[in-house]
Amino acid sequence: MNSTTVFPAERHWDGPESLTIFANVLMILVIILIVLLNSFALFVLRRFSTLPDSTKLYMTSLTMADLCIGLFCALPNEIEIANKRWVLGDFLCTLWGIIYPGCLQISFLSLLLLTVDRFIAIVHSLRYHDIMTPRRSKITVALVWAFSLLESAILFGFVTPATVTEETYFICNYVFRDVYQYTAIISLAIPLIIILVIYLYILHVARRQARRISAQQHISCSMEEQNTPQRMSTKSATTVFIITGSVVLCWTPSIILLVLYTQQVILQEAYNVISKAVLFSNSWLNVVIYYWRKKELRQTIHQWAASLCRSQNNH
Repeated sequence: MNSTTVFPAERHWDGPESLTIFANVLMILVIILIVLLNSFALFVLRRFSTLPDSTKLYMTSLTMADLCIGLFCALPNEIEIANKRWVLGDFLCTLWGIIYPGCLQISFLSLLLLTVDRFIAIVHSLRYHDIMTPRRSKITVALVWAFSLLESAILFGFVTPATVTEETYFICNYVFRDVYQYTAIISLAIPLIIILVIYLYILHVARRQARRISAQQHISCSMEEQNTPQRMSTKSATTVFIITGSVVLCWTPSIILLVLYTQQVILQEAYNVISKAVLFSNSWLNVVIYYWRKKELRQTIHQWAASLCRSQNNH
């Protein structure tokens, strides 16, 4: 009996114990970073009132999606790692299979919304508040969440549901992984390409404005005024590099494993765990990219930390 129910899972986890321990520790660290940083980001966002309503709403959507990834995707994975098998039951396995790609897609689409929001703020600055109204922003976010979860429920709840069988080595996995692979790649590629195109256009606009302003500047202009367009162009280029770099860094291990899987290469589950941990890391890197790089939010964090220190000193 034990040879038919336990051995396949144990064989799937064969390999250096140190690798399994490293995968376990890495996943725990990623979960802690996701939960702590995104919870703190939500707290800071609630205290910050000068951001436009649409920007604040899109950032909240991104942060909530990333927090859900930590709690409902990465955490069940860690429980599976600790037990070397899925122990949460078939229903939660199917539910996990729906939430996992759904939240990843919501996170990416929220990044896309933030990019479009920034595009309109720069290219159509005078009409920004007329275009990005709170009502339109709420409807857009609601549609993103509804579409992503509905699509995920259809594809990964009915077409190719996640399940726990001997063929999956008693871990929670999809019946037809090809569907998941192609869907994941498409869900990643399309928003990323659009984000890159938009930011490259923003960079083009920033450089064009910099040349125009430089040509019109008088000798009496201060150095601060002369350097402003250049700073705007440099910041746009830096944003493109950081967004692209973080996505490539986080998704490359998973894409490599997907390619190996199509070649019928079966690896130890610890490698899959490490690739997922790196993929999930995008959910805490987003806090660094979209919160810490905003000067206003940094000032809010500093003010909150200073007030906290003063209250501690008073006590």
